[in-house]
Amino acid sequence: MVSKSESEVSLESAEDVDKVFFTNARKRTPSIPFIRNLVEFTRRKDDPDYLKLTSPLHWKKESVVT
Repeated sequence: MVSKSESEVSLESAEDVDKVFFTNARKRTPSIPFIRNLVEFTRRKDDPDYLKLTSPLHWKKESVVT
């Protein structure tokens, strides 16, 4: 992590970065489009993970949780 002040720039080890999307539902939900876009760029739109991540963003039969 980089911290910048008027007099210096410092590098510090980031903590819990690997958990940011999954530890809190309020953080996890808005991350869905971001993660979906990563899947789209690294794979394809027909990838099952892309389709699964698209589902909760739109009202579809597949989106309903029972």
